[in-house]
Amino acid sequence: MVVINALFPEDKSHIHALCIGSGRFLRSVLVPALIAAGNDNDNGGYLNPVILQTRGRTFMDYCHARQSQTSNNSNSSNSNTSGSDFLNYEVDTVQHDGQVSTDIISCSGAGSLGTVDSKMAVLKDLLPHLKILRLIGVGVTEAGMAHCHTKAMKDLYELLDTLRHLYLYSNFSWKCDNPNGKISIVNMDNVPQNGSLLHTFMLELANESSNSNNGDNEEMKDFLTNKLVFHNTMVDRITSQRPGSNGLVPRAEPTPLKALVIEDLEGDLPRGLIDDIDIHIHSSSSNTSKNKTKTGVVVRRKAGQLDADIALKLRVANGTHTGIAHVMALCGLLMTDALSNPKGEGGDCDNHDGDDKISAKLMYYLDSLFQHQNLKAAEANTEDLHDTKTSDVQAVYDDWRRIL
Repeated sequence: MVVINALFPEDKSHIHALCIGSGRFLRSVLVPALIAAGNDNDNGGYLNPVILQTRGRTFMDYCHARQSQTSNNSNSSNSNTSGSDFLNYEVDTVQHDGQVSTDIISCSGAGSLGTVDSKMAVLKDLLPHLKILRLIGVGVTEAGMAHCHTKAMKDLYELLDTLRHLYLYSNFSWKCDNPNGKISIVNMDNVPQNGSLLHTFMLELANESSNSNNGDNEEMKDFLTNKLVFHNTMVDRITSQRPGSNGLVPRAEPTPLKALVIEDLEGDLPRGLIDDIDIHIHSSSSNTSKNKTKTGVVVRRKAGQLDADIALKLRVANGTHTGIAHVMALCGLLMTDALSNPKGEGGDCDNHDGDDKISAKLMYYLDSLFQHQNLKAAEANTEDLHDTKTSDVQAVYDDWRRIL
């Protein structure tokens, strides 16, 4: 039996992003955003990613099976992949009415850092052949970011150190054409100040490497600071898995308007992801492109904006979610289907019957909770929310209510 250690295209010049981690959240939020960014010819180029699993090889095997199936059906006119250089995977979305739709998401390759041979394929067969590298996504779970000595952090450091060596000493090294010439590191893990924490971990490992080699690793520390930028982010999309898929097919709620908020104070992000929005976006906002609305990417360019986003997520979205969950549990309603009836929009509950009436009462309670508790608390604590406008607080609730 032949063991495949990597699924990389022969021509790697079109690969402009790496994703460290193959978790469901990263694959349902970040990768679609990277692909969408590449669909606009005016935004500076593609962000086609390769996905690198940190442990095991299940995702690579899944992609290989789908690739083989696609090859067997190569005459099909319904294929939406882009030739043999592209792999694809499925993402399910549970719509507001309970119906499930499936998107086919493309990527430029798949590999693993989970075994010696597969890691060598990444370090030797992939990285030296990259031409332009713009972004590295990181999604290794909170456990992977527990401290700098987790396997995920050590693997990330080894990959970055290899990129540093290629950049400094190879005649055919990669380049970065981002606005300030720095590769963007975008973290997808729900950890406070995740970008700053990643940077700290990498510097700690660089210092340890210096000590163990009885020398000073100034080159690596300079590379980490001057050739990379570690963005702080907020992530928000409820994601589980398709039943029976062994975790390989994400199943998620409809994409929130702020599924991924990236702090970019110095304008370092690739042009394709730049979406300079200074207010919380609305679905009808005229200054929000179709792709950005669809993928839920928002870029914050001013200090304090990301903190306000996080506070609103906790106080409005999470707060109302907890409030309605408690009420439903006390009423013996264990499924959110009770909220999904399109007629259950609050108001005069006596005009509804049966399930409609239950839904109407629940939504009436939820709207009242927001108006009389969450909204008033936000208005009384504008300093904590960095002077966020009442209309912006309302927009967060409206978007959360939309995807119930």
